Amino acid sequence: ATMIEGHHVNMHAVGPLAGLMTANKPETGDIFERTNILSLLGEMNWQASAVGEPAGYVGSSGIKIFDLATITTPANVLAN
Repeated sequence: ATMIEGHHVNMHAVGPLAGLMTANKPETGDIFERTNILSLLGEMNWQASAVGEPAGYVGSSGIKIFDLATITTPANVLAN
């Protein structure tokens, strides 16, 4: 896989999927503590932040997932 800078996917779960994603999880903490996302993605390893990107979990494909709450761009602040 080739990582293309600037491309991303946002995920928003509602209804039964949201229930599955948050089952038996606390309501506080970061996205990885509040959801079951890591258990669905297989082997993921923590990677510290680098210039231009936040810390997050990286899989063998090179895809990195991170908590959107760690991004404080004007667009993210206005969207929340």
